Amino acid sequence: MAALAEHAASRLADALGPAKVSTDLLDRIAYSCDASLYQLVPEIVVRAESIADVIELFAWSRRERIPLTFRAAGTSLSGQAVTNHALVVLRGFDCLHIPSNGQAVRAGCTLRGGYVNGRLRSYHRRIGPDPASIDACTIGGIVANNASGMCCGIAQNAYHTLVAMRLVLLSGTVLDTSDLEAADQLLAEREPAVYAGLCALRDQVRGDAELARIIRHRTRLKNTMGYSIAAFLDFERPADILQHLLVGSEGTLGFIADVTLRTIDEPPHATTALLGYRSLHDACAAVDAFDAEGAVAIELMDQATLAAIALHAGGRAFAPLPRTAALLVEFRYDDPEQSAAMSSRVTTLAQKTAATSLTLAASDRERHLLWQLRKGAMPSVGAARPPETALINEDVAFPRQHLAAAVHDLRSLLLEFCFSDAVIFGHARDGNMHFAFALDAAEPSIERYGRFMDEVAALVVERYDGSLKAEHSTGRNMAPYLERQWGERATALMWQLKELLDPDRLLNRDVLLSRDQRIHLRNIKQLPSVHHSIDRCIECGFCERACPSSGVTLSPRQRIVALRQIERATALHQYQDARALRRRFRYAGEQTCAADGVCQLACPVGINTGDFIIEQRGKRSHPIATALAKASAHNIAAWIAANRTALYLARALADTVGERPVAALTAGLARWLRTPAWLPTMGLPDRIERRSPPDAAMVYVPSCMAWFGGRSPEGDSTANALLALADRAGIPLVVAEKAGSVCCGHPWHSKGIKDAYRRVCEEWIAAAYQASRGGRLPVITDSSSCALSLRNAPPLLSRERAEQLKQLQILGPVHAAEILLEKLAARIRGQFQIVLHPTCALDRSHERERLVDLLRSIGATVIVPHSASCCGVAGDRGLRFPELPAAALAMQKAEIAQTDADFYVSTNLPCQWQLSATTGKQYRSLWCVLEQITR
Repeated sequence: MAALAEHAASRLADALGPAKVSTDLLDRIAYSCDASLYQLVPEIVVRAESIADVIELFAWSRRERIPLTFRAAGTSLSGQAVTNHALVVLRGFDCLHIPSNGQAVRAGCTLRGGYVNGRLRSYHRRIGPDPASIDACTIGGIVANNASGMCCGIAQNAYHTLVAMRLVLLSGTVLDTSDLEAADQLLAEREPAVYAGLCALRDQVRGDAELARIIRHRTRLKNTMGYSIAAFLDFERPADILQHLLVGSEGTLGFIADVTLRTIDEPPHATTALLGYRSLHDACAAVDAFDAEGAVAIELMDQATLAAIALHAGGRAFAPLPRTAALLVEFRYDDPEQSAAMSSRVTTLAQKTAATSLTLAASDRERHLLWQLRKGAMPSVGAARPPETALINEDVAFPRQHLAAAVHDLRSLLLEFCFSDAVIFGHARDGNMHFAFALDAAEPSIERYGRFMDEVAALVVERYDGSLKAEHSTGRNMAPYLERQWGERATALMWQLKELLDPDRLLNRDVLLSRDQRIHLRNIKQLPSVHHSIDRCIECGFCERACPSSGVTLSPRQRIVALRQIERATALHQYQDARALRRRFRYAGEQTCAADGVCQLACPVGINTGDFIIEQRGKRSHPIATALAKASAHNIAAWIAANRTALYLARALADTVGERPVAALTAGLARWLRTPAWLPTMGLPDRIERRSPPDAAMVYVPSCMAWFGGRSPEGDSTANALLALADRAGIPLVVAEKAGSVCCGHPWHSKGIKDAYRRVCEEWIAAAYQASRGGRLPVITDSSSCALSLRNAPPLLSRERAEQLKQLQILGPVHAAEILLEKLAARIRGQFQIVLHPTCALDRSHERERLVDLLRSIGATVIVPHSASCCGVAGDRGLRFPELPAAALAMQKAEIAQTDADFYVSTNLPCQWQLSATTGKQYRSLWCVLEQITR
């Protein structure tokens, strides 16, 4: 790194605080990639958490002449969230306000779009933009790129649904347009040159009939090339023009802190269908028929896209996928009868348009699965690319009357330039097509790509009069073609605008506007092979929203980016960099990974970075740690007894000197020795009565956690609650003879000690098999993570134990509760409000909705926090690294702070301890709650 940047970073750290500024190599590498084909390593990484931080950053940038690039989720597809200058990572702009009628929403720039829609769902409303990445991308990114999506079209995009904005100009002026008249007056007073310049540009556009015609013509289709200069025609006040110019400006004109958007009606009843066609031409020809019936979405997928989706679909493909071409169509209604009638109409339309297959979603779950397949198209295509290549995902729009011919010509062009692996898919209703293909970073391939893009520009703009960027924004990869899209006059206007608001090109340099006509061919990613389990990653960032370490150390994507950089550095003999990265990765990449697998759920192609990290932990485990793990695996009873003793002593000490000193002492030891910290909410060792009734109907194998921490400080006992429920239900229950001396093996699995994990798991299976009389009785476990761990164990087991496990019917807490409540539901009186934390294992077992439905069936009102994901405890990982749960639960804590529910429920003991400690609410086991309400 240049000494100049080091000195500049030091001065910025003095202003913002050292914790917010980093020149560390791992931090810089972690933020060197977004979801595009580019990689640029920033000189400085800065964390901005307030408008005051942004103002300070702008002043520093002007003084030091160092350009800034803002980044929130980093899901940008055109290279607009990477830089080789100063990268500003945004955190904490999380304001959210929804008026009582839900007709609008004010949201901070770092809130994820899916989260905001979740909060709007009870109003049957949503924000207008609906990109496929909505669960991952943020409001700031959606607005700054004027993102659209499947149903959005033009009328519902951010530009057309914007009500107000709080923005910061490079000078430091903060403008809040919620009072537009006041904002306009403030702009005139504080920024007279900007105010006058905007007025002059407005008058210039309105006085040039040809330029006005070009602007109207170019915005008739989806078009995110360049600035939203239609604002000069659409709005009168400079403040209003300015806020709309920032929509789609990609961070090149100012900073968007928060926005108020008009929301869109989201009728609750949907008719969703997947139709197959003989050819792409036939599918394109069918679009008009569905559009005429009012379809809100019509998604086109070609043969290669369908093949890639099928390869990674897993259980999401509940019906056979079409093979050659497909349309995914959806209609929405307030009236369920209208929806049912449309289902019949779709069948008729399928016949009329010569569809070869038709799959109608029969439930919300099937509808959701169909959309998951479509939204995962781009990552699925990326996962199928050849090794060590980057994925290029382009985005164009054609007039819809020419769609079939244009798609045919685009396919021909791809084949002409030898991109035979290319796929075409997109929003057919808007003529908006995406095409994606693999590219290696070798010079001949890049030059071929450059010639191909020249031909694409000619095809789209000159032959079909379309848009070179429909919704992904200009970024770096289309900046050289801006004038080809807009013409000389409009492009000159955009440069005038940039000169007015950012004369020194300090904001996101070379994005949207660039004098470098080869900017799109520079800094192409190189993706060296690291491991087969993670090589499919295209760095899209979908995983980051679910990961508890994201924003604390590294996210799953960043772990992969760092590992690839280590491989690159090693191959280039940059051994010092490789060693530095490995050293820092030990903590940031391995030790603080929760390895809970939720990244696999968020990843469209099911990459489980946690499993890879567990494998690395095993390989790098210190010999002493490995020996201790193996020794404990040989005597589980002693290991459980040791944990019981530790918890007894911690509680006794806390009762003597106070909880706070003991918690502080153990937290300090956790930071120093990485031993587990003690929480005042931790359970105490329990006494579980062994039972063996001759007429037993079920078997209970208590988890190790139930033995050493299953009794809460308030007196709840997870195990005894289950026994009481079984007695009330008249279900004779065996408590396994070896209870208290067996474990599912998960603690050893998470450390990557395979031999110890296998041994412990096999002992559990043998004990359960014996207690269940050879698998004849169902076996209950009190922890959803234990049930999941056992289901995933077979590849490691001996043939005998694998066969025994196959014969066991293992019931997790949810399944067991269903059986018990069949006999106990009549005992429940009254109404209850329950806040449910969906544990990682519950989600990975696809049991969240099952549990919600069960609780609702007994009359409970169930609240699942919109921000709920992994709590960060991850067995004992969060106890050793308390920064994980602190960050993972911050939003959830705020979300439920004002909730006064009757019960707060989890299905995992360590999760209960951590949730109670962090949120201040008393979380209890599912069985304890059911026991109380069925007394």
